[in-house]
Amino acid sequence: MGVLIFLGLAGLFFYFIPWIVAGANDHPNQAGIALLNLFLGWTLVGWVVALVWAVSKPNQAPATAPIATAEPPPPTRECPYCAETILVKAKVCKHCGRDVPPQWADPGV
Repeated sequence: MGVLIFLGLAGLFFYFIPWIVAGANDHPNQAGIALLNLFLGWTLVGWVVALVWAVSKPNQAPATAPIATAEPPPPTRECPYCAETILVKAKVCKHCGRDVPPQWADPGV
């Protein structure tokens, strides 16, 4: 009698392994895996599908990045010697290496 109880409990444990694995992995679809295991686990295909589903990691939606408040780009101007874009505050052109004259703010802008 004790052997039958042991075999019955071992059989139930084996039958519900997909549900146990889903619970241990904190799977978000644990209820679906449990229902599949409960109702279709008696078929070998249903049990295997439930087990594979329990072991698989669900697709995580990419976390939306917080919208950063973009700072306006610093004001730029053209280098009078090489015509490359440089910062208005630049004293030396980073492209040609020449000293550039300071630019005064245009009062019309």
